Amino acid sequence: ASYRRLLADFPESALAPETYLRAGDFYFDSFEFDSAYVFYNKILDYPDAGSTIYQFGIYKLGWTAYLLNEYEHSIALFGYLIRDSRRMDDLGLERRTDMVGEAIEYLAHDFMEQKTGSPVQLATNFLDSFDDNEVTVDVLTQMGDFYMEQGFWIESVEAYQSLLQRDPYSPDAPFIQSKIAVAYEGSGDFASAAAAREQIVESSEADQGSQQALQSYSSLIDKIELYLADYPDSREAYEFKFLLGDSYYNTGDLAKAGDVYLSVVYDSTSTQQRENAAVNAFSSFGQAYDMPGADSLYLREKMHEIGMYYADTYPTGEYAAQFLYNDAGSHYNAGDYTTARESYMRIYNQFPNSEYTARSARFLASAFEAELMFSDAEYWYGKAADAAAITGEDLGEDVAALAAAVSYRDAESLAQSEDTESLLIAAARYEEAAMSHPGTDVAPVALYDAGETYGKAGDITSAIRVFTVLANTYPETSQAPEGLMRAAFLAMEAEHFILAGDTYLDAYNRFPMADGMASALYSAAVAYENGGAEGLAISVYNRIINEQAASPATMVIALGKIGDYLYDASDYYGAREKYQMCVETYDMYREGPAVDAARSAFRIGEIIRINYDAMVVTPDNVQQKAQLKGEVESWYGKSLTYNVDVWFMASCVRAGELYEDFANSVAFMDPPAGLPDEAVDEFYNQLYIQFYEPEVQKAINIYITAVEKAVSAGVDNEWVYKAAENLELLAPGTVSTLGLPGYELEVFVEEPADTSTVEGEGAGLVDDGTSGEPASGEEAGQ
Repeated sequence: ASYRRLLADFPESALAPETYLRAGDFYFDSFEFDSAYVFYNKILDYPDAGSTIYQFGIYKLGWTAYLLNEYEHSIALFGYLIRDSRRMDDLGLERRTDMVGEAIEYLAHDFMEQKTGSPVQLATNFLDSFDDNEVTVDVLTQMGDFYMEQGFWIESVEAYQSLLQRDPYSPDAPFIQSKIAVAYEGSGDFASAAAAREQIVESSEADQGSQQALQSYSSLIDKIELYLADYPDSREAYEFKFLLGDSYYNTGDLAKAGDVYLSVVYDSTSTQQRENAAVNAFSSFGQAYDMPGADSLYLREKMHEIGMYYADTYPTGEYAAQFLYNDAGSHYNAGDYTTARESYMRIYNQFPNSEYTARSARFLASAFEAELMFSDAEYWYGKAADAAAITGEDLGEDVAALAAAVSYRDAESLAQSEDTESLLIAAARYEEAAMSHPGTDVAPVALYDAGETYGKAGDITSAIRVFTVLANTYPETSQAPEGLMRAAFLAMEAEHFILAGDTYLDAYNRFPMADGMASALYSAAVAYENGGAEGLAISVYNRIINEQAASPATMVIALGKIGDYLYDASDYYGAREKYQMCVETYDMYREGPAVDAARSAFRIGEIIRINYDAMVVTPDNVQQKAQLKGEVESWYGKSLTYNVDVWFMASCVRAGELYEDFANSVAFMDPPAGLPDEAVDEFYNQLYIQFYEPEVQKAINIYITAVEKAVSAGVDNEWVYKAAENLELLAPGTVSTLGLPGYELEVFVEEPADTSTVEGEGAGLVDDGTSGEPASGEEAGQ
């Protein structure tokens, strides 16, 4: 944090490069290589920093890239460090640190980690760009020594031979040749070891005339070409052409050597000479192909030409399968998959028992896969496995898994379409991939995707079937419980409710600890309810409660549901217990739908009210009646606190009716026995004042509360109108003042009186103020 703060506050400081280096060292020492890489990488922005900081920073950056398995990047960084060091040396600048030696060591390791080609060839191709033979020799020597130490004998031979090819007349050549002999011996190839030791003797004998030998070959080339120009039809022409090829080969002009050998192939009348020339031509073109700056397209074409010719002309020849395999590999690596497949296919068909047959089938599969031809790829991966079982080849990888993977990719490509027919084909392909490759990592994934794709296409039956097969076949995978849950969901969508409930229950029973399984029991209960299987739903809800197998929110729902079932079955004792648990759970966690708590509280009030209603009030039990009334009232009040519209209104109405009933029951109960007649009126008068009027007023108030809430919140249900109806009976006209629809005030407009004179007896004006009353001065009845 301190380094970060310093860099943030002083980004332009001269100490910034060193700070980045120290910050990188901190994370490096803590094995947090990703973070170390970020800070070391910033040092590249300060090329003017002192050599100690800058070069050491590049070195640590390359080391970190190596530890992060970023080998190509590591190569580039160490290469840059070496080049920078050489540049400083050329300019005569002082270097206080010398990281070149260690950089060379890590470069060797980086190249040894390469998997995309020959590590030795990749190393020489890269190092040749430095034009520094000393560095190249050092790296190749390190690679050979490391391979030797690790027991990679053939790779060590390749590294040492590369050294000799670069400088066969080096003073170190005998020592390098000796290491080659040791490596061959370590690999168990004692014949090659003996040949290598013999080469040491031969090389030492010719060492003094190496430069002279090259000059001799060049002179010989001139003489042979002049001879062939003058005597093209000579009997010795083919022998001289072969010798010309050898001369070009020995001078290092490999492509030219190949061309000369190839001319012998097509012109010689000797079968043996043609075969030898073909072998030499292929070897020359092959070696030239590996050289930096080679005309790779031309050389690939020539190798293909010779490989096919040799297989056609010498089908039992020693190198027939080998040439085809090498030819195919060069085209495969260049992305020419069509030509590669031609050669690999020929090996498989023409040389079924060769040491290259299984590998040819394997690369045939890869070539098809590279061009998204997944069905063909799957077929050839299978053939590779079969061939390896016969030839004993070690393919170095699980081809069964590769076959399964391309089979899955084939289905995946089909599933990109949105039309139903294509989706059904893709789903069937997913299923086929799983069934064709049982036990692979791909199989359960493919089955799950088959189920999903069937579902997407609308084939719910097949989807459920496949998900069930998945759970039965691969119960240990994460896809198994997911598949059963998905199958149950699809059954719900298709309204196969009983099947959905059974599947949810099966998923929970088999995988109770799987992710997302907490909702399975509740989903099963809902499915059974939707399917009309009330008994099954009750059993699941009871299981949720008994096992506490759900979240608080689901527990609230389950307790409410069981309470409802018991309430409807008139088991009021059991219902009250579950309702009370529902309320307590909701109050404790405040999770789940409030409607269940509101309904539970209301119905507890209703259950207690049964006892209240059953009690006929008398002066002796009026206190007990009042106590029951208080309990009922408190539960209605509890329901109100959850503010759920329907149960809020129901509680208001039932509370109001409770108040009315209590008022009437107490106000009109029989007086105490023996009360004098003159005291009875006072008894009822006191009941009216103390009980009837207050309770009725409470009823009016709570009805008003219900109607006002309905108007303000837009609530519209039967309880609202029951409240309005009850309120009108107690206080006529009140509802119309509260604005409830249907209870608006009616406004009557009185028609004007007729003021015209009516002729006849008794005619006269009728005044509104005297209408229906005796006239002034008259006595009633006169």
